[in-house]
Amino acid sequence: MTHLRFLAIFSVSFSLISAVACSEQTALVTDRLAPHAVLDSVPLVVLGSETDPIHNVAGALFIGDTLVLTDRSTFTLRFYDRASGHRLRVVGGQGEGPGEFLSIGRPQRAAGRLYVWDSRLVRLTTFTFDGDLQGSVRIVPIEPYPAANVVGVFEDGSSLVALTEPFDVASRVLEPTIQRRLGVLARYDTEGRFVDSLGTYRLSERYVEPYGHGGERGGGLPMFGRRSAVGAMAEQYYVLDNIESGIEVFSASGMHMGALGPNVALPKVNVTNADLEQGKLRVSAVVRSAYDAGYIRTPQYFPWYGWSGRRFLSPMTVAAANELWILNYGGVRSSGPVWSVYSPDGMELGLVASPDEVRILASDGRFAAVLNWGEFDVERVEVREIVQQNVGRVRDVR
Repeated sequence: MTHLRFLAIFSVSFSLISAVACSEQTALVTDRLAPHAVLDSVPLVVLGSETDPIHNVAGALFIGDTLVLTDRSTFTLRFYDRASGHRLRVVGGQGEGPGEFLSIGRPQRAAGRLYVWDSRLVRLTTFTFDGDLQGSVRIVPIEPYPAANVVGVFEDGSSLVALTEPFDVASRVLEPTIQRRLGVLARYDTEGRFVDSLGTYRLSERYVEPYGHGGERGGGLPMFGRRSAVGAMAEQYYVLDNIESGIEVFSASGMHMGALGPNVALPKVNVTNADLEQGKLRVSAVVRSAYDAGYIRTPQYFPWYGWSGRRFLSPMTVAAANELWILNYGGVRSSGPVWSVYSPDGMELGLVASPDEVRILASDGRFAAVLNWGEFDVERVEVREIVQQNVGRVRDVR
């Protein structure tokens, strides 16, 4: 029922707001349309305390009355009562045994189970919604790829896997540069066997420079960088490249199904000198020096999606089995993010804003779980209500 309420609120708001917007697509960016809903600044529940600290959250999901999160610092899955914040159960731990992890990723829901990826053990472990261990499979990269990473799980339990291309000495960089390599997507079955290659996509930009004898090293992400993200929801997967306004949609077999995107296109936003100076404060010293030396050119426009704030906020989050949250670009001129929310069939459910810099973890349409660092830089997970806004106009959040 909660998702239906979310859909009803946003369908009415969005139809009204679209009628206004269609006649004013040339309006100034600083007069863009207001979000349809906001995350309440006062959390209903806060997880993370001196007695139950949270240090490095990988992800979270709502499962009925339970909030499940994965904690990288303890290599565990934690189960909480979403209404009271009471911790119900902790499973996992550091190790190589059944149900243990050496690296723990975000929880993913499919086929009536929870799936958690371990990149070091190259193992996908399955639990019931109550936390009982069901089993695990190894996801071994095929030749010639040296590494594999599960980036999504389809509804039938098969995996969407990103394969890393091997380092090619012949293509090593000879001078400092910004680089975008190609990634390869593949599908693996429920037993961990390779099924088929699904094609390539462009990885996020990174600054690289020559190093040693014939090698290279990365110095970090550039300002206003071009990023990509991949995720699976139901029987489809999504590829986001933030220099494109459309998010490409594919079936689980790799067939191109179209693209998601805003119903009303926004104009491109120029990167100003003030933005450049702010951006330099948020990149590594190596990248900052590369800008000063002229090795990196500043892009003319902001990308469509992503974040340039103090924290990394993923440009795309599968926040529920039926909600894809796309982070509109910000972090330079704003205090809080704005997401476009889509259903699996491509319907834009609306815009949701946050008054502060938080990372979206999970949603059920009426409530959201977010990661908040607060003024003292201490992680906590908060459950916040998604509050409907009156249709209106506000200053652009970018």
